[in-house]
Amino acid sequence: MYFCGANFRQFKFHKPPNQTHKAAKKIYDFRLNHSLIAHMTKLKLLLGQWLANMTRKLKNNFYIYLAALFTVLVLLDAGVFGVGLNMRDRAFDFMVKYRVIQPIADSDIIIVDINEASLHAFAKEFGSWPWSRQVMGEFVENIETQKPKAIVFDVLFSDADIFRPEGDEYFNEVISGVDNTFFPILRLDISQDNQSELKFSQIPGLKLKQDSGKKDATFAAILPHFEGAIKANRLGTHNVAS
Repeated sequence: MYFCGANFRQFKFHKPPNQTHKAAKKIYDFRLNHSLIAHMTKLKLLLGQWLANMTRKLKNNFYIYLAALFTVLVLLDAGVFGVGLNMRDRAFDFMVKYRVIQPIADSDIIIVDINEASLHAFAKEFGSWPWSRQVMGEFVENIETQKPKAIVFDVLFSDADIFRPEGDEYFNEVISGVDNTFFPILRLDISQDNQSELKFSQIPGLKLKQDSGKKDATFAAILPHFEGAIKANRLGTHNVAS
């Protein structure tokens, strides 16, 4: 600790000399970078020596203490900091965002994102999320005036809005009158198929393999709540792994 303080007092950043010659500027930059590298090298050596000394003093117990420290940090993160929450989702987002091959965006596809900015912008008019389904119905009506080939929702309308049933009725009426809306279903784990009461035959467009031999086979999934959304060739799973 004393080493760092002493060296940082000695290490000062000086302004470049007031010279117009480029060579003087390059010499200054070189000396500055060389000084930084030298100090970082010394710090690295000191840390290495400290770890080596601690290992010799504690002998085999060093790794036990290290494991105990790691366990405490994990427990603190789980109970207080929450840095490790949703690591799988964060890793997937990072992988998609920084992938090597970036697909070219299709100019014919427009994404309407319900994000924090839109929630804030429409808070006074529509209130907090979730909005009334009437908003979605009006959205579909406005988009339909532009003659789109398809309107694909990535929102799982799985439950009724018991506080605003008129909004549900309006939305169901709108989507029932068009044939270019697509809705997601949430496919549950295949191990739950035997416990489900939903049959393949109840899902329009979903067919069993001919060699399955199970006419009354069940399918574990969460469907849209609206009858207007349950149409043949208008449903699809939005599971990432499916």
